[in-house]
Amino acid sequence: MIHKPLTYHEASGMLEDVHEGKHFRTKEGATAKNLHELYDVIRKMGDAEFSHHLNADKNDFREWVHHAVQDYDLAQELGKCKSREQVMAKLEKRLDHLHLIRHGPVIPHKLYMDYALYDFLGGIIVGLMVGLVVATLV
Repeated sequence: MIHKPLTYHEASGMLEDVHEGKHFRTKEGATAKNLHELYDVIRKMGDAEFSHHLNADKNDFREWVHHAVQDYDLAQELGKCKSREQVMAKLEKRLDHLHLIRHGPVIPHKLYMDYALYDFLGGIIVGLMVGLVVATLV
């Protein structure tokens, strides 16, 4: 489970490309410079190559996410993974979460209009009350 609430800037940083010297390089030579590319690289790599990067002795994906991307919560989650499906599911969930923080939730039009109406009516009421107070003082 991912615990730490992230700010807009933290989420944006985790979605950006890492420094060139920190790109993830696979055994077969593919590279990833951000979490989206890592997801694609994992999806495309063969089983033997995947097992080279994630096995009982090591988890290169966890290490890269921890040290290069500096997403410690995702790294902790990837450390629990034993299969490609689990790794991809954790990455996909985290990417969705980071995009939600970065771009904000999508508010359905009707709900947005309801909030706008409440704000408008609230403004009228507050305006009338202030007007009445000012009129009684003058």
